[in-house]
Amino acid sequence: MSNPATDKITVKNIVNIPVNVEISLLNALGRQLEVQHKLSYSNNFDLEKLGCGMYYIAIIHQGEQLEIKRFIKKP
Repeated sequence: MSNPATDKITVKNIVNIPVNVEISLLNALGRQLEVQHKLSYSNNFDLEKLGCGMYYIAIIHQGEQLEIKRFIKKP
């Protein structure tokens, strides 16, 4: 995942993460903006319509947050 980001974020497969996880894009207040299910080697989030600022990617499995990463969206 590149940081800062401009137009998209790619979350690549990590071996230790189960197949049936949710990958959520959150704003700085923790509000879920988009959710994807891990279906392949990588998941892409389109950031072009988002304003500049701080965002998070959260990886959730069966209601438990496994990992969260912060990134900055730049113009």
